[in-house]
Amino acid sequence: MKTKIRHRFLLGFLLSGAVFSACEETGTDGPGLPVGALIDVLRPADGFKVERCRVLNVRTTLTDTTGWKLRWTLGDSLLSTADTLRFISLTSGEKTLSLHAVAPDSRSITRNFTVDVLSEPTPYTPYVTAVHDFRPAPGQFVNEMPRYDDGDTQQTMNEKVFASIGAGRGGVVSLGAWGGYVVVGFDHTIVNLPGASDFRVLGNTFLSSASGSSSASDADMVGGNSEPGIIYVALDENGNGLPDDPWYEIAGSAYTAPGFTPHY
Repeated sequence: MKTKIRHRFLLGFLLSGAVFSACEETGTDGPGLPVGALIDVLRPADGFKVERCRVLNVRTTLTDTTGWKLRWTLGDSLLSTADTLRFISLTSGEKTLSLHAVAPDSRSITRNFTVDVLSEPTPYTPYVTAVHDFRPAPGQFVNEMPRYDDGDTQQTMNEKVFASIGAGRGGVVSLGAWGGYVVVGFDHTIVNLPGASDFRVLGNTFLSSASGSSSASDADMVGGNSEPGIIYVALDENGNGLPDDPWYEIAGSAYTAPGFTPHY
């Protein structure tokens, strides 16, 4: 993990889980093919049920889909073309999904199935619920925000960071210069909504004016503090509750700007 995470900001991993229960399934095949002859949706005996904002993995009965073209849909919305559908819903209720499959010999199959999306028994929080790692680089306010005391362990420092920025407390921690990072987590998976802001990270950016300066040459100067950070996200794909899955960088506002140097 340490070799993969080198940048200044790191937004935590996303928890996921799935529970299975009742399901309804129908299917149609091309001419002359009985239902289930080629491909089907692999489901538990009791069907599909999952809490909202948690990931449900839906697979097919084929162990090798080489040459197949798959489309997982919800109404008119295309969800995925992968072998396994990672389904997640922001809202509760019954969702009717479909698997559309075209075999290598061009025969087409459709499978319809229902997923019961439940409301969580305990309401989710929109704030950080865990700090998994904290490793600041040398820089201003390091070992002060939060304060390091002799004898503090990694777990102690993680707890101090959580006491500052966890659960919506709105505090500030110093990550130092380039290379410092913090890894945080949430109590549910953040749903990616096209065209919407899915999460936010608050920094210490500000502008200041030198208008009060006694020097005329400084009167119109504007300064401040940008403190840019780089954000990564990950999904707990292996379900072990640890941030040891693939990480993906979120493109910032300068990501495609001329002169931008990635992986600095």
